[in-house]
Amino acid sequence: STLFPYTTLFRSVLVHHDFSQTPDFNISHENVTVLSHPLRTGWGTWSLVDAALGLMRRALAMPDCDYFQLVSESCLPARPIGEFEAFLATKEPQVMID
Repeated sequence: STLFPYTTLFRSVLVHHDFSQTPDFNISHENVTVLSHPLRTGWGTWSLVDAALGLMRRALAMPDCDYFQLVSESCLPARPIGEFEAFLATKEPQVMID
């Protein structure tokens, strides 16, 4: 499984990840763009808001961007990826907010 198994559903996926929190977290797929200068984030701080807003600004500037994701150390998958893949395949959600 890949980190983002649903990337084949989208032309372009934009990801913000603070690698200072989780440096060995691998994100790679041909249609995934990882922000080259992510903000340092901390759970429960305004830095998450700043990171999300910056991610949205960049996504809006990309005409082919279908999906964007803020990945932080507190939102790494806690369930098996296969279970998440099955959920996406059966539910086909348009928006996922936690």
